Amino acid sequence: MSNPERVSDWERLFYRAMYQAGIRAIPQYKVEKYDLDFALFDGERKLNIEIDGERYHRNWTGELCRRDQMRNLRLFELGWEIKRFWVYEVRDDLSRCIQKIKEWQERET
Repeated sequence: MSNPERVSDWERLFYRAMYQAGIRAIPQYKVEKYDLDFALFDGERKLNIEIDGERYHRNWTGELCRRDQMRNLRLFELGWEIKRFWVYEVRDDLSRCIQKIKEWQERET
């Protein structure tokens, strides 16, 4: 992981689970001014996987929401698809989160 001080324990856990499931995502992938938690490529398709945790989202305000929306819009313009998982989803049903990524990989374009 290229920027270990910015990687949460949840991201490390998720990365290991993806790797064990045969999913080879790239952690802390840079796209323009954004650091994606994980980038996954399938031919021409690109998936941004975000693990949303309390550290960043605990003090959720309209400004944080707007920033995430603007980031999502820019990534959509660049051809990215986005999957977001709350740390609670990762904690409570990690296998389902991984299954959603596998379903994305298996989906036809």
